[in-house]
Amino acid sequence: EISNQKDAKQLLIKQKLELQEKIDNFSTAMEQEKKNQEVMKDQWKKKEGELKKKCAEIEAKLQALIKKKDEQCKSHEESECKLNMQITALNENLGTVKKEWQSSQRRASELEKQIDDLRGEIAVLEAALNSQDCQAVFL
Repeated sequence: EISNQKDAKQLLIKQKLELQEKIDNFSTAMEQEKKNQEVMKDQWKKKEGELKKKCAEIEAKLQALIKKKDEQCKSHEESECKLNMQITALNENLGTVKKEWQSSQRRASELEKQIDDLRGEIAVLEAALNSQDCQAVFL
């Protein structure tokens, strides 16, 4: 019976170490994901600034063209259409970057939940291990 308890204890210790390794791996993955998220956030902010600057430039050009409307009515209509398409494309790009950033945040949340679940499993295993230690003392 003592041999079985020792085997069970060894198995619990092994399982605990395996779970701890998983936690470490998930923690590493989560940290990497956080770093990636920060990089993406920085890239997003940089891209957002560039896109806003481009939008501002395009809007400035558009305003200049509107001012000259009386002289260049036909040219103005063509330029306005082109600039609106560029603004739409820039806004779509901005939306894509935002979606990628949100996806990265969801992944980080999933990893945090997995780590919490594994910590719960470790707590259960430690409780079982402590319980077996107490039983062994009484035997």
